[in-house]
Amino acid sequence: MSRQRCQTSIELRKLIIKHTEDGKSVREISEIVKRSHSTVHDIIKRNKTNNQVENKTKKTHNKIFTKADERYLVRKVKVNPFLSATKLAIIAEN
Repeated sequence: MSRQRCQTSIELRKLIIKHTEDGKSVREISEIVKRSHSTVHDIIKRNKTNNQVENKTKKTHNKIFTKADERYLVRKVKVNPFLSATKLAIIAEN
């Protein structure tokens, strides 16, 4: 069974940063917010290096086909399931 991971809420992160600015140690903050000292340390470190409390946005990869192109190719495959990949590539170029 794998370990369950959950994200720390942004309000809790801001509270940790506030306690840090008040001069409390990592161990004291971890006892107050009931999180491990490594989690508290990571939040403080991320705030100091990137000045960031929120999560980073995920980068998406560039799509090769538009939605219409994908629907067109799926329709072609449903009509003729024995189309080879090379023939599909030729159809996609047109």
